[in-house]
Amino acid sequence: MVLDLIGARKLDNYAKDATAGGLWTSTTTFRVTCPVGKRWFFVGCTSYRDAAATKMARIYDVSDNVLQQVYVDAATTGIACFPSTVVGVTVLTPLIPFVLDATDYIELTFGAAQGAGAFASVQVLEVSL
Repeated sequence: MVLDLIGARKLDNYAKDATAGGLWTSTTTFRVTCPVGKRWFFVGCTSYRDAAATKMARIYDVSDNVLQQVYVDAATTGIACFPSTVVGVTVLTPLIPFVLDATDYIELTFGAAQGAGAFASVQVLEVSL
């Protein structure tokens, strides 16, 4: 497979429980950062909201500049994902895969605090430089 030739590996960056810390930097923010010496190819993301809230997914550089707004989702509970064909989700369809350099990050932001039942996952292909 071509991905084997370039040394790519799939990462899910999955974390449950918005109150537990780690990839959940607060109960309203889930963030994954491309490590130094790597490059990420963004494939998609999904999350489950246990408290009704809007949700936005964006890609930023190290200076917190928005490189790409992936989607905005109306206030609700349940699963939301990108890519998606669900009515009510404003999918902004970035170039797939979007390339992230080291220290760029993907952030899912929720409009209200999420609890222990929430989860989020960002799927990327990672290659070493």
